[in-house]
Amino acid sequence: MLTLNDEEIALPPISVDPEILSGAPVFRGTRVPVAALLDNLAAGVSLDNFLDNFPTVTREQAIQVLELVKKQNSSEEEIDGIVTAQADDDSKWEKPLQVRPL
Repeated sequence: MLTLNDEEIALPPISVDPEILSGAPVFRGTRVPVAALLDNLAAGVSLDNFLDNFPTVTREQAIQVLELVKKQNSSEEEIDGIVTAQADDDSKWEKPLQVRPL
């Protein structure tokens, strides 16, 4: 049975290394881009099917990434709503500002 020590549990599920996929964010310990999970889910692929197709990604990693994305998206929606409201109140803006992920 696979066991994880405290240091492994504390690691974020994503790593970025210029030597792996030109620095694209990947699931830690794999060469699977995080974008693959998001693209598959957006295309209607279930999480179970994604994990079957990418066996080096653990369910825990996928769930952690989805929680990070959820947290980031809710923050962006709040910021975008504030920026849009400010833009609507100020006639000098031709169009609302858009907040993009980093």
